[in-house]
Amino acid sequence: MSISFNNLSLGYGSHTVLENINLELPSGCITALLGPNGCGKSTLLKSITKILTPTKGEVKFQGKDISKIDTKIFSTQISLLPQVQPIPEGITVETLISYGRSPYTGFWGKVTQSDKNFMYQVMEEVGVLELKDSYLNELSGGQRQRAWLAMVLAQDTPYIIR
Repeated sequence: MSISFNNLSLGYGSHTVLENINLELPSGCITALLGPNGCGKSTLLKSITKILTPTKGEVKFQGKDISKIDTKIFSTQISLLPQVQPIPEGITVETLISYGRSPYTGFWGKVTQSDKNFMYQVMEEVGVLELKDSYLNELSGGQRQRAWLAMVLAQDTPYIIR
């Protein structure tokens, strides 16, 4: 099992959303969380990606508490495609997708030619290569979705949280 929740409780401020969750997500499978709106699905996903810190218990990835895994190393293992993405102005598709390479770039965040080649391959596969110089805020909703997907795929992680 690659991701596990042990006696996990999560919430926002004094409001507890999930309490005493014990769950193991198997490797090599697609896992879907189903439930009504407001039941805590997104909250649980936020705990996997270190966006939300548990109020109790722990989240483990490959047997290690994720709070003890270096963020840069962790971001080479798990990527997140949020439910709702912002529409930033003045950012091209290529720039957005380059953010997916940040776990692999050096201190200054410079994208290498090898990174660009990988990005272009992903853009081609997702169908946004011809849009690489277009601004995100000028794209249709579907084109933006594909650009965000390309960014997540460019992060090149074995696990994608959606």
